[in-house]
Amino acid sequence: MSTEVLTPQILQQLCSSDIDAAVLLDTLSDLEVSAQVDTHESELLVAYYCAYFFALFIHDDLNEARFLAKRIPKDVQANPSIQNAASLLKSLYSRSYPAIYTQLAAFSWPAPVTALVERFAEAFRTRTCTLLSSAYTCISPAAVAYYLGIEVSAGVSTQPWFVQSGWSIDDAGMFITAPPAESSRTASKGDNDGRIHRLTELVTHLTQG
Repeated sequence: MSTEVLTPQILQQLCSSDIDAAVLLDTLSDLEVSAQVDTHESELLVAYYCAYFFALFIHDDLNEARFLAKRIPKDVQANPSIQNAASLLKSLYSRSYPAIYTQLAAFSWPAPVTALVERFAEAFRTRTCTLLSSAYTCISPAAVAYYLGIEVSAGVSTQPWFVQSGWSIDDAGMFITAPPAESSRTASKGDNDGRIHRLTELVTHLTQG
């Protein structure tokens, strides 16, 4: 697939494919000059930049996403979809979890980008599950709903994200996060001190807003 010139077909293929996030990001980056020079369709340009934002979100590169927001042409920045992406970026940067999920669901995104939006939502929940599992051994349903943007119901244990997380639910209804790997249980005191430091950073990352 040629990526020398941005076309609707190329953008659609990129957004709907399951290629590695880094490859997707590199490909979209290579297309930026073409997008600015050769593209005269505002709709395609908006979709391209939305896709670029979400590729960066998937790759968890918020600093580069901030640089992208600043170099988008002024007339494109005024588009509602680009403004939505910029608002989502602010929520991600401040770790405003409820706002992130609300914006993902409520905002209108260009049609070619919807697959990337879904891919990011799944990747973000997976990353957040990993952080929660590292920071806590037990977490309340309310906290799970807050951090994952998912309504906790009686059938939650059958949900794919729950099964993949390795969590369980105790008799009191509390979520028990996945136990640490066996190798981590024989760590030295220095390793334990390092884990405590990392745990503090993880809790700060999850709760700071």
